[in-house]
Amino acid sequence: MFNPCVWLDRVLLDAAQKFCDKFQRLTGLTKFTFQKWAVILSMLFFAVVAVYDFDLVLVAMAIINTTYAVFIVYKIEEEESKFLENRNLTISPFHDSSERIITLFFATPFLFVFSIIGSPRSYLCMCSVVCIVAWVYFSACIPRPPGKSKAREWSEKAMMWLNDKLKPAPVPEGT
Repeated sequence: MFNPCVWLDRVLLDAAQKFCDKFQRLTGLTKFTFQKWAVILSMLFFAVVAVYDFDLVLVAMAIINTTYAVFIVYKIEEEESKFLENRNLTISPFHDSSERIITLFFATPFLFVFSIIGSPRSYLCMCSVVCIVAWVYFSACIPRPPGKSKAREWSEKAMMWLNDKLKPAPVPEGT
């Protein structure tokens, strides 16, 4: 039986995994980079809304959100160092599709309401929710083993070419 939530979850997870794999092959940056950026951007979007409104409740929530974001980024750093040291990947709760579907279930009404409101603050809140969903899906991705990236290969080839071109001309002996 077709379940649209499961289908959407699979589509989003496949898209996130393909994006992470391609970007890692190109730059050498793993899914952990995207996880950190998604958490940081989510926190920043919410903090901008809180500061813009200067509502004490929102500012307090932004401070709590920032503290939690720092904690999450710290945990992501630990997980990344373990993975790069001995390729040991910590299984995230978001590897389970039910956790991701629950996240989508709670995020969708917020996205719908924020899109209807249509103010700049609501768009920032919508971006914050999208970053949270992105973090969930990047958490579920499995990184490729570390290796040489295309960008590094290109830069090494360019450096070798430059070294060949910039070498001083040999001076003939005895002249």
